[in-house]
Amino acid sequence: MLEALLFALAFSGAIYLAFRNGPSDYDHGLKAFKAQDYNKAFALLEPYAIKRDTEAVLRLAYMYHFGLGTEKDEKKAFEHYLEAADDGVEGLEMILADFWLNGRGGKSDTAQALSWWRKAALKGNTEAMALLGKAHAEALGTVQDYVEAHRWYNLAASKGDKAARARLKLLSDKLTAEQLKTAQALAKRPLDADGQEALTLEPEAAAPDETDPPTPPAKKRRSRKPDAQTDEAQNE
Repeated sequence: MLEALLFALAFSGAIYLAFRNGPSDYDHGLKAFKAQDYNKAFALLEPYAIKRDTEAVLRLAYMYHFGLGTEKDEKKAFEHYLEAADDGVEGLEMILADFWLNGRGGKSDTAQALSWWRKAALKGNTEAMALLGKAHAEALGTVQDYVEAHRWYNLAASKGDKAARARLKLLSDKLTAEQLKTAQALAKRPLDADGQEALTLEPEAAAPDETDPPTPPAKKRRSRKPDAQTDEAQNE
């Protein structure tokens, strides 16, 4: 799953800057990336990434992440993903959460991962909702809170997550009637990190999550050599 999102993000917003005197190195770099000529793309786009060009930063993050056109360097990939997210690139929340959770960019920090899951959940990401439920139920990066856990499992279950639905039933037995009522009310009105109402997300009407994380680029298949009979037929 982790490739689809990253590769899509990496050239989904490609906008060529200018064609004043013909294509620039930037334009050629974007074209090379799209053509999967990563050595050329990296060499041409790196100077623009250093200048904090968002499109170049995102592409370098992807290339560092999977070792394309350069040595694999998850720390640099992480730094570039953070820069892209700071510049407003959407859809990086789950990728950044994974980096924080597993320490791919340096030190592991579950609390940071939870923060990025929350951002993704508030945008309707079902997987993030289920992970928030697990985090609050098991005190991962936060204090144990069965009400919050129920709330996020409820939202994930309402979007078709069967595992979340099963955990929701088990968790309901641990709540008082009043706590259950509170959890169900919260499931209808998720709050952002500042405690302000960010959106009204009715479980039944939650928007489907259409974004999948990117996966490593597929390896090219080797072409088969024609057999002797085929060669003879062609020679005739």
